[in-house]
Amino acid sequence: MTSDIAGQLETIRRFVSEDSETYKTGKGAEANVLEHLVRPLLYSLGWDSSPYNVAKEYGVKLEDRGGQVDFALRKGTKILTAIEGKKLGGRIGPDSDAAVQLRNYLISKDLKFGVTSDGDSWYLYRRQGFELEVVWSVNVSNDSAEQCAGRLANISPENVEHLEERIERDKKAESVMRDKWQSIVKNRESQIGALALLLKSTAELSDKDLGIDVKEAEKFLEKLYPEQTSLLLVPQVESGITGNAPIRKIARARGSVREAPPKRVRIKNESFDVGKVYAILTCTAEWLIKQGHITRDECPVMVTHGPKRYLINTVPNHIDGARFQHIRKLSNGLYMEVAYNRSRAEIVARDLLEKYGYSKDLLSVEY
Repeated sequence: MTSDIAGQLETIRRFVSEDSETYKTGKGAEANVLEHLVRPLLYSLGWDSSPYNVAKEYGVKLEDRGGQVDFALRKGTKILTAIEGKKLGGRIGPDSDAAVQLRNYLISKDLKFGVTSDGDSWYLYRRQGFELEVVWSVNVSNDSAEQCAGRLANISPENVEHLEERIERDKKAESVMRDKWQSIVKNRESQIGALALLLKSTAELSDKDLGIDVKEAEKFLEKLYPEQTSLLLVPQVESGITGNAPIRKIARARGSVREAPPKRVRIKNESFDVGKVYAILTCTAEWLIKQGHITRDECPVMVTHGPKRYLINTVPNHIDGARFQHIRKLSNGLYMEVAYNRSRAEIVARDLLEKYGYSKDLLSVEY
């Protein structure tokens, strides 16, 4: 992380913390966000060095829908990507007006990637035909400087032209880690055997084709299998495949067992016919919503036991900025993480009932 980026991230944190009204409700709040927060950060990433530049971009028409963005990031006169800004706290996530504006602009200019930001939160989108998918999101105030710098570096001049290749590399790496994980949970005879396979897997990722180091491979595992990896002995490798690695002891590892899905969920005097494990969680959440609980003001809702992560949030992101692994949108517009096996799903659902003052015994599940 360069000193320029680190300094600008700290400036954004300070402005958001000490002078939020200027960027949230004050006169010209959106313009202040763009000029005081967004543009300086772009410059710290290298967009102020010729031939790269940040240009004001205006609206375009596309099938009678407005398509307008605030900044076009260019190499000379060629537009590489675009940014749509909103005032601090404005909606910039999926299905927001900002995302729709960005999508229309990307279509009109035949661009693949674009960004929305309120100065503090940043979303990178990839256009797939007429739809947008979130590649990542990050929040400067809540996420670590290292995580923010790492993700925002993707839109630096030297990286933005190769985003597709970087994303495909990550997908390939995740696929390799999925295969290796299955090998671990099916074939290990002990924790030590699992650990050896895990180290071997990370080593195999560190080849010239993928260019993934051990720490990156570890992050892929934690992203793909957060609950399971928390139960393993996870190697903490500081540098190099063969270097000495301190080990963080967690708990006894468990194997993966195929489980029958639930048939019916009962909460108090209500019954729900279901067919998926995640329905244990969503039925519980929807029942609580009907009772007047789980509002936006109460978010984020944390998982009571286990790894420190969000269960329900206004955006589908965990405390570290990682996207929810398996997402379900609730009836009130909130997002729920449902990446749990059936026994863990029951535990989390009962904890959720207890959080709002109800007995855990209100919930029963028929398999």
